[in-house]
Amino acid sequence: MKSQVSFDVGHWGLIVALEGPSGVGKSTLLAHLGVELSKALVPHRLSSNNNVGSWGPIIRGLASNSAKPFTLALATAAARAEMRESQSQTIVISDRYVLSSFVYQGYAGVPREELYNINSFLLRNAVTFVIDLDEAELAARRNSRGSQESDWFKRSLTIKEEIELYRLAAELLATRKHIVFHLDGRRPPGELAAEVRDWVVANSAEVTQ
Repeated sequence: MKSQVSFDVGHWGLIVALEGPSGVGKSTLLAHLGVELSKALVPHRLSSNNNVGSWGPIIRGLASNSAKPFTLALATAAARAEMRESQSQTIVISDRYVLSSFVYQGYAGVPREELYNINSFLLRNAVTFVIDLDEAELAARRNSRGSQESDWFKRSLTIKEEIELYRLAAELLATRKHIVFHLDGRRPPGELAAEVRDWVVANSAEVTQ
C-alpha cells in the first residue's frame, strides 16, 4: 500500500548555521547578520539555538547531566527537524545546528557515525560558518561576560577541549562534502556579518536547487 504522505525535503530553504564554542560570539553575529540581511532585503528568520519550541524543555532537562546522551542527540535532531519542516523556503539563520551535536553529544559518548546518521538529512540545503578563536581570547571573552547559565557539557569541557572538538567536527562535515567555512572571531562582528550576508546573497539560490 502506497503511503499518502510524501517525505520531500526539496522544499526546505537554506539553513545558515553559526557555530563555535560557547562565548565565541554566535549570538552577537546572529543579531548583526539579521540587520545586514534586512538591509539587503533578504527574507529570513533568526533562530537562537535549536532547542526552541516544544522540544526546548525536554532538551534542557536532558542536557543537565550526562545520563542519556543518545536520547539528547535524538531530541536535538527532532527539534531541528521540526524547525525545518516549518521552514518552507525561508532562509533560517541558526545559532548552533548539527555541528554542535558532534561536539557535545560526541563528548558524552555517542559515536560520530551515529550522530551523522541521525542528522545527515538535516544538512540538506545547509551551510555552516564556524567562528574561530584561540584559547586565551575565548577565555577572556567568557570572563568578561561573568557567570552564565550552563549545562553539563559546558561545565565539563575545558576551553581547549571545546575548541578542538569543534575543529574536528568541522573537518568531519567538510570531508562528507558539506559546506563549511571558518570565520576569524577576532574580526568585528559587523565585518563577519557582511561577509556571511554576501555569501548568502550570492549563493542561496544555488544551494537550494
